[in-house]
Amino acid sequence: MTEEKLHQPRAIDLWSQVTHIGIDEKVWQGRVLCIVVDLSSGELLEVLPDRHVSTLRSFLTEMNRYRTEPPIFATDMWSDYRSVLHDVYGPDVRQVADRFHIQSKITRDLSEIAKLILEPGQHRSTQLRRVQHHYRSVLKNAEPRPPSTGKYSRGDAVLEAIHLAADATRIWESTSVAEAEHWITEWEWQRYLYEQKLQKYGVAGYPFGRFAYLLQVWRTEILAYFDAAHTLPDGSRPSSGRVEAVNSKIARFLRKSKQARRRPFRGEAAHEEWDEQGQFNRLWVRLIHGQDSIQHLPRRYRIQPAYGLPDCCCGTPASKLEVEPVRALTLWDRPLGPYPVQVTVNFVTAVCPACQKKSLLPFIPASDCVTRELRQDIVAWRREGSSFNQLHRMTGVPVARLKVLLENALPEPGIIHPPLVGVLQWKWRGILHWVITDPAHGLLVDLLPIAEPASAEFTLSKWMSEAQSHGVRQVMLNSLEWADYIKTKVDFLVDRFTTVQLAQRALQEVTWRYSQSLSMAQRQAPELRRHRFVLLANPGQYRRLDDRLRQSELLERRNKILENASLLSAVKARESLQSIFQLKDEHEIQKNLYQWVRETGIDTRHDAKDPQETSLHYGLKAATLQAAEYLDTITRGLYLQATQQISLASSRRLLRTLNEHPAARQSDFEFLRRSALYTHGMKP
Repeated sequence: MTEEKLHQPRAIDLWSQVTHIGIDEKVWQGRVLCIVVDLSSGELLEVLPDRHVSTLRSFLTEMNRYRTEPPIFATDMWSDYRSVLHDVYGPDVRQVADRFHIQSKITRDLSEIAKLILEPGQHRSTQLRRVQHHYRSVLKNAEPRPPSTGKYSRGDAVLEAIHLAADATRIWESTSVAEAEHWITEWEWQRYLYEQKLQKYGVAGYPFGRFAYLLQVWRTEILAYFDAAHTLPDGSRPSSGRVEAVNSKIARFLRKSKQARRRPFRGEAAHEEWDEQGQFNRLWVRLIHGQDSIQHLPRRYRIQPAYGLPDCCCGTPASKLEVEPVRALTLWDRPLGPYPVQVTVNFVTAVCPACQKKSLLPFIPASDCVTRELRQDIVAWRREGSSFNQLHRMTGVPVARLKVLLENALPEPGIIHPPLVGVLQWKWRGILHWVITDPAHGLLVDLLPIAEPASAEFTLSKWMSEAQSHGVRQVMLNSLEWADYIKTKVDFLVDRFTTVQLAQRALQEVTWRYSQSLSMAQRQAPELRRHRFVLLANPGQYRRLDDRLRQSELLERRNKILENASLLSAVKARESLQSIFQLKDEHEIQKNLYQWVRETGIDTRHDAKDPQETSLHYGLKAATLQAAEYLDTITRGLYLQATQQISLASSRRLLRTLNEHPAARQSDFEFLRRSALYTHGMKP
């Protein structure tokens, strides 16, 4: 699931109909998410991965493309919200300061001024709770201010602070902007007089400083709350109360969901195995689509699947059946692609007038509960190798429904046979498999399991006999011995890598025998291990390392190793074979190969007591005999690679890709084969 698809606006008609939007934040796994809610219906519209200015600006800009006029926004008093809204919609944007957040500032100011007035002691916390209780009682019962007794005590100061906070709360009862402006001005004057009293009493501080600051900086947004033009369709005023309700439901979901609340282990975080973006994508799908997460959120889109009555068993047509509605079952928050909807399923009783048989209409199939957009995504993810549990975690669709939906998602793929195929072996779950590829393009042609080692020859020969009838004329092998498995008349080829292994095996054996002749201290010396690595490596691949060694002081030690006659002969045999790879004429390649076979073949007489000489003798003898037997095969492969740059290199990289394929973690080979052919196979 790509991030671009997740965070695009879900429906053009949805954004065009929203008139009031609430924006708030939610903390999840140490990061702050941005929650966007439709204040008219209380519907969760979007969850942004953060509340950075760039993220909000891109979201609002994209949403503004589908609207003719800007909506009304209800936000808290975070300054970046106002700056982003002004950047996108201009200075005339209609923004309302949230009453819920302002009221929390009043409550906190009351607690702080009470702490300044009350004397510290063991009962101070109890006194603070009594202050809050008295404050709620004044709000509930509308208690008037007590008359002044002349002497101003600590209790009078606290009581006046409680009534001053209650007066600030009663500002929200204003019915117009002018009335709210009058009460705000009156409250600011009362707050100033209260501040002068506290200074005379000896209490230093700025009472209700947070609320007074908001009245100065956010006065326009606060007064917008009382504007009649900003009211919701149901007549209520815009507030983030419905946003907080959605936040509470998200919090309950995060507490109950193990996947949502799981944090990375230390090893996962250290090795960057924790996919934070993937975790957020799955959370986004479950929150927006609502499956088993936020129950009973109102959804704007509702569908009612059509149903058709079957004919009665007595032959009465369905048009003559009497339908008696029984009940309607509503399935909330179904994960229906980019359109979360409310599915209503009608259960009806059909009565036949002829035989009086009653039948209940069966439940709609699972595929009808998934929209076309989500069905396409699920099928694509399944073809890419996702398991049913992975799809369930990404979309929320139950596994049972996924199995019904994806019953025919991966049909038997049609095998396309190119003129040239490559043959390799791949071990999966401890079992060898034949991998048939297209060397020219590095694509997969087919996967063949080898049930037993004895059946490897039969499996490959059977496939090749069928492929020959479909136009396969050449086969590039990863091992020369496999040419004996195929009984059909096709041209065999090998690339440079397979060819150089003829001399490389002899060099490896001689190097190992040479190491055994040294002492343990010499064997474990870093210089020897490094030289042995350079000797066995492909000079073309490690040319820079080899050059550094030749230019360094280690050159003398490397040459000392090569003073061994058997080791020097093995290195020269490999280098002379690699020099043939530069030729591009087929006749010259065959001529030089034949010459290499004659020059490299040594006399059968050798010192049997010398293990290095014995290894060199039998190693090069086996290499030259095999090269002479498959001389035409090697010539065709080297000529093809020299002229058309076709080899099994891309096919060998394909084997590493198969090891990392998501379907390779499962035990179903047929699913792995079909999924691998769909993702890495040849397309018609």
